[in-house]
Amino acid sequence: MSNSLELLQFIQYQLPLILDWRSRKDQGWLEDPLSCIHSARDETMAVLEEVIMLAFQQCVYYITKFLYPILPGLLDCNPFRKSSDHQVTTGEYSRIFSNNGLQVPGELHPDISSQLIGYLFYFINASLINSLMEREPGFYQWSRGVRMRAGLDLILDWAHAAGQGETALEQMHTLSSAVNLLATPRKNLLKTPWKSLRSLHPALSPAQLNHLLTLYSPASPCRHTWTPSVQDEAAAKRTADILESFDTHHPLVLPAGGYQFQLRRAVTDSALREELDKAQLCPHFPNPHPPISPTSSPLFFTFTWVKRFTMHYSLLTELEK
Repeated sequence: MSNSLELLQFIQYQLPLILDWRSRKDQGWLEDPLSCIHSARDETMAVLEEVIMLAFQQCVYYITKFLYPILPGLLDCNPFRKSSDHQVTTGEYSRIFSNNGLQVPGELHPDISSQLIGYLFYFINASLINSLMEREPGFYQWSRGVRMRAGLDLILDWAHAAGQGETALEQMHTLSSAVNLLATPRKNLLKTPWKSLRSLHPALSPAQLNHLLTLYSPASPCRHTWTPSVQDEAAAKRTADILESFDTHHPLVLPAGGYQFQLRRAVTDSALREELDKAQLCPHFPNPHPPISPTSSPLFFTFTWVKRFTMHYSLLTELEK
């Protein structure tokens, strides 16, 4: 994915500068070769974008596939005592996230890394909220809330130490609100009316708030205190809004800058330089002896090869269907 990103930005933003320079430098170039290069450029950009999107989706898929079955256990962890041999502690969950999801390779563009980590926290939030809302009556009580709050704080502390604290807080705001509600001392919670609870926990939908209060244990002797307001009555009964959706996260946005492969910037990596020379993607400018024939130029040769690669890729894609 990193290489595809670098190539995409080079072809999209740097190549037009090279073509413009070449058209002014070498008046012998014909229009037909240039049109072929432009055609290959467009096809290559489409392929690279598809590769990047697919790679990102695969990263998300395999990480979330690993996390999905173990996330509900976070709601049952007790960080105040050692767990049995068959339970996973909250600290172990932190190490699991560190080793399997939230340690992104340094070569990946920082913007892509940030979006990947943001989506993982978004997934964790939605998964845990849904798991919490599906628990049996009797689960929603102060002692559970305190333990979940302590466990969640350990995860957030680790995220902050890893430089992802703001992202974690932003994406897990709904879960934090639900846990904070349950961790509120029972005497205080019983005296707090619906309107105040809505203002204290705005991240929770009326349906989610009503669900937690309705199943709160032990039940409140004054249920009317938690009766939804007239404005929220219909929304509080909308059961479809209790569970979080996994489709509300914004799509991947390709970075606009911050790339390593830039025109007129020295290529310091010897291995990369060698490969670029082989592919003839890094011509030396200025060239005192430019090729007379446009079809013999390194640039034309490269994009003839790229176009051939694009055709093969399209054929393989059709065969896979």
